Amino acid sequence: TDPSKFPDGTIEEIFNYCRNPDNEPEGPWCYTTDRDTRWEYCNVQPCDIYKSTTVIPPTSTTRKPKTTLAPGTCPNKIGRDPTDLPRRGGNWAHLMLSNSFPCDGVITGIQYFRSDPDSIAFFGVWRPLGGRVFRVVKKITLGPSAPGFVTVQLSSDIPVIIGDFLGIHYRKTETNPAIPNSRGKDGVVSDDELFTTINLPLYDESITEGQDINIGPTGRMKSTFALSANFRGNPFTPSLSPPMTTASPSTLATTTSGPISGACKFSEMGTEYRGTLSQTWSGKSCQRWDSQSPWSHTPYKGSQFPEGSVSGANNYCRNPDNEQFGPWCFTTDPATRWEYCSVPFCDCKMTPLGKMYRGSLSTSVSGYTCQEWDRQIPNPHPVFKNEDFPDRTVKEAGNYCRNPTNEPGGPWCYIDDPKADTTSWEYCLLDYCDCKLDNIGSDYQGTISQTADGIQCQHWDSQTPHSHPVFDASQFPDSTVKEASNYCRNPTGIITGPWCYTMNPNVVSAVCDIPSCGVTIPTTPGPSTTPTTPQITTPKYGPQEECKYSHMGKEYMGSFSKTSS
Repeated sequence: TDPSKFPDGTIEEIFNYCRNPDNEPEGPWCYTTDRDTRWEYCNVQPCDIYKSTTVIPPTSTTRKPKTTLAPGTCPNKIGRDPTDLPRRGGNWAHLMLSNSFPCDGVITGIQYFRSDPDSIAFFGVWRPLGGRVFRVVKKITLGPSAPGFVTVQLSSDIPVIIGDFLGIHYRKTETNPAIPNSRGKDGVVSDDELFTTINLPLYDESITEGQDINIGPTGRMKSTFALSANFRGNPFTPSLSPPMTTASPSTLATTTSGPISGACKFSEMGTEYRGTLSQTWSGKSCQRWDSQSPWSHTPYKGSQFPEGSVSGANNYCRNPDNEQFGPWCFTTDPATRWEYCSVPFCDCKMTPLGKMYRGSLSTSVSGYTCQEWDRQIPNPHPVFKNEDFPDRTVKEAGNYCRNPTNEPGGPWCYIDDPKADTTSWEYCLLDYCDCKLDNIGSDYQGTISQTADGIQCQHWDSQTPHSHPVFDASQFPDSTVKEASNYCRNPTGIITGPWCYTMNPNVVSAVCDIPSCGVTIPTTPGPSTTPTTPQITTPKYGPQEECKYSHMGKEYMGSFSKTSS
């Protein structure tokens, strides 16, 4: 049996646990010890089975900004001091999300502990782009070397920005991974030394510098690797009040810019997605929707696609039949009928509260890194419930900006500060999405400022070139008429949706082409304001072991060893 087909990486560590090495459609399975039953599926539940008990909003008292390090300083090393660790692991890629850079700067060197003299490993710098999309910023080959502590001299420094993180990967044919690791509970590494890591079947043969990779539905785990990077940061002093003015330009660019039109999805189902992604989460090419080869299927109608035509949908990832987890496609692989695609969520909010925000912004308005919602360190807080988040689980919410308590200023987060002596939080800086929640679009607060025919819009507080009745601020979702600028709006509530007066003297007004958000926003109560006593509870199962993040459960690494019967 090929170890690369298992998330554990080695046959020895699988024991008799339920797994899915051959991509069975209904998830993890195993051969049984019953002579009359060769194999059966296992009853591995989705990860949204974790239920906590109590949710408490952040207290709005003493909200002084705090930093992970003292202002004006950056760490000189990212990662773990390289020493031998007990676990050898497998050849899957390891994306070490928590080993991230808190400042812009450069990597000046690499150290690691090598357990195998002949294997080849690859050190990587990865950059989150939103959702499940990551960019390979840099890839360095770690060639054969004597076992023990190894120092890698770089020919030139590697530039990094805030949020970039370390990764390790191997070739698919590698059988003896070079860099040891630990998942704790081994008498060597304590739980507080573990970091959030994504493990997935991704190999060097399909990884190139500058490539943007959709990693698909994958589970997160806690682990640590015998590797570190020397770092020389560009220190900055955080601002004491929003908006962020002293953080690096790269940080401002990633946190304040709106989404690329059509390149991301607003909703979980993503029925509104109009982008051109044409490969599945595992990298398989998509079959055209108007083709019956290699997979025949019931013909679709144009009305099932946002383009309005089947041919216009090309071979792009779409969701014509409302699959639960978003856009998908039939593949051109004769062995795989269909798979989901990894379409990222847009980094924008659809309403002032931003209750449904699913993007990956993880810095506060003043530039501080957010604390993970399921962590009690450095800032202890009451346990949140899965239903408080738009994500499937609290775990999946990561350290992304969210609004589980309906705060009036929108998504927020606790500040990740190991030196904190009181709970501290801040709002996050998010633009409004360029989509409408319903056909009328009276709540639309995006920035589209041209008609469906491409004519530039006239400012609402201007009478040139077209004079019109004076509008009142109450007719707009914005605070003032001036703030509505020349954006498409619907102050008159016409059924055709947002519109504007135009700058063309021959065209008084016209409707705008505002895409649907693809989701209905539920009515939410006001923010909680009365703190209650924290109640920390233990989930029914481990936080990432006894559940599957995807329907197929390829990533499942738990210890169930019984079938559903």
